[in-house]
Amino acid sequence: MNVIAAPGLQVPMEDQPRRYISDSESVTVEPTAYYLRQLADGDLLEADQADSQDLAALDHLPDDSAELAAVGVKKTASSKKGTA
Repeated sequence: MNVIAAPGLQVPMEDQPRRYISDSESVTVEPTAYYLRQLADGDLLEADQADSQDLAALDHLPDDSAELAAVGVKKTASSKKGTA
């Protein structure tokens, strides 16, 4: 199964505690009790589930904010048109 760490977390690999599953790249692992428990706790996400959660998080943003968030641009008061 393909898993990825929840945003902001690093989860140790089952038999290699000095190697981590990060939130930037999915990893293929066996569905052992260790990884299933990490999934149940929310520390790991199934890779396809993580992609859909990222898209769902953008759905609630107004107007062009979703597009800006997708590329990592933050809107500030000075970046809006017509404000000083």
